[in-house]
Amino acid sequence: MKLADNPALRGKLKVGAIIAAMVIGAWYGYTTVYATPRARLQESMNTELAAAQSLQETLKGEKEIKARIKAMGPTFLADKFDVLSARFRDGLTRLASTAGLSEVVVEHGQPQGVSSPLLKAKGMPTTLKRPLTKTPDFEVVHGSLQGSGTLEQAYAALAAAQCQPWIHRVEGFDLEPVGKERERFKVRINVATVLAPAWAAPAAGSAELAVTPTNPETLQLAAALSRRNVFRKPPPEQAAAVQVARSGDPAAPAVAFVPYEDWRLTGVARGKDGPEAMFLNTRTNAKVSVLKGGHVLDATLIDAADERVLIDINGARFELTSGQTLASRKPSGT
Repeated sequence: MKLADNPALRGKLKVGAIIAAMVIGAWYGYTTVYATPRARLQESMNTELAAAQSLQETLKGEKEIKARIKAMGPTFLADKFDVLSARFRDGLTRLASTAGLSEVVVEHGQPQGVSSPLLKAKGMPTTLKRPLTKTPDFEVVHGSLQGSGTLEQAYAALAAAQCQPWIHRVEGFDLEPVGKERERFKVRINVATVLAPAWAAPAAGSAELAVTPTNPETLQLAAALSRRNVFRKPPPEQAAAVQVARSGDPAAPAVAFVPYEDWRLTGVARGKDGPEAMFLNTRTNAKVSVLKGGHVLDATLIDAADERVLIDINGARFELTSGQTLASRKPSGT
């Protein structure tokens, strides 16, 4: 029996085709109009939610940050650039004079805006970043102090700069010896201070600017550095002098902190007098040739061969290789 001879079957097939078409159309409409846009919207919402949660974590320390900013208020020189300029130059000049520098020159540039680090944060919505691009968080004024003086005065100026609350960063310094004797130096100290009108204390710029005294620890460090003029060569006669330590010579007197790091093994030899080790004092350039049984500081030479020496310190034996200092010695056999 042919399909054309069965009207009832043809009708059922037509109804089935219509229903199938309706189902397919409904599924396509649901997917196109609702399901796919909904999935995209959900994905976008998840991204925005993750970004919001990340931002929330960042803002948890807002109170602490505000408290720290308020505490920094008195360290800002002024809330206007022209006032800051005058005070910045005056402060640097006073600092140099206090350190004893002469031929002082101070200068600074224009304020440079510093953008919020949130602009580089990943996942942060553009809508939140856009307001941050309008104005910088604050501005930085870079300046420098130049002068001439002794090494002690140059280090004193650097130490003083590091102790000033209104110098928010010491960015670097240069020292240049002047003259054959290298007793005087040109010094340049690069510094930076912050211009933040919204954070400056109400009285910023109205009080007399004072140079904060250098704290004793920093001053002592500066003085210690200045005593060791690495820019000047030792006198020729001092550099050429070589002492010979022999067996039976008294050991160096004991001190609280033996300066082992000052003495470097420069060579090993064997001559008619037996093993011999050559040491150089890297601080004074003094040279010592130590024979077996001789001393350098409280170290006694036991043997020397193949660029290595065996020494005794307070009854313990150590090994040392040419080029190492006594501070680098290793227990014998390790």
